[in-house]
Amino acid sequence: MHEQLLDSYLEIEKSMRVSVKIPRDEADRLIVTRLIEIRNSDVNRNKDMSHFDKVIKHYLTDDELEKKIYQK
Repeated sequence: MHEQLLDSYLEIEKSMRVSVKIPRDEADRLIVTRLIEIRNSDVNRNKDMSHFDKVIKHYLTDDELEKKIYQK
């Protein structure tokens, strides 16, 4: 019963997907926001996340990086 319900839900969700075109800068903003969320998550709190910083720095200036990551 639960499996059928889950399958139905996933089928409905999949049927509602629509391809959209978004500007490149908006896609970059979404990526950076998600990377920052992962970097700052509780799970990663005591881990070295410098590799994430390097990727995020590709998208942000030093000032933006300082504001969005280090001043929380």
